[in-house]
Amino acid sequence: MEFFIIQLIGFIAWLFLVISYWRKKVNEVLLFQVISCALFALQYYLLGAMSGLYIVLFEMVRDFSYYKSDNDRKLFYYSIPLYISIAVLNFNGIISVLPSIASMIDGFSLTGKKNLIIVGGILSYLIWFIYDLAYGSYAGTLSSLILCCSNTFVLLKSFKNCKQKNK
Repeated sequence: MEFFIIQLIGFIAWLFLVISYWRKKVNEVLLFQVISCALFALQYYLLGAMSGLYIVLFEMVRDFSYYKSDNDRKLFYYSIPLYISIAVLNFNGIISVLPSIASMIDGFSLTGKKNLIIVGGILSYLIWFIYDLAYGSYAGTLSSLILCCSNTFVLLKSFKNCKQKNK
């Protein structure tokens, strides 16, 4: 039963994440991602995936800061030492570094326009897929694959709309 509850928490977190990418305003994307992060943090804690837990907690603070800030890029650059510190302090093999790498990609992409956010999401979720698989977050693994596909679809739709506007 505990295993099912842990996976259910991850699935609900994933739903909030999917919804975030379909929001039109960047601040709405960030708000839904903060909620998702809180649920994923709980799941990583229950799985004993500490580097994932600390990165997700950091992402909550980062995303909320982006939500409140007018200078997201500057905040991102200030956060780089924190990403490195989390990776070093929680090092337990190469897998334990993956959340820091994925989060840095995501953190940078959130400082840009929508297409950069989507592309960064695709790269970030491919890395999270590997981490989630290694730690038994099956909802996280599934969500990473689905989010990659979803973000790819949104990106292609955006390109299609851009082509139609240029005609």
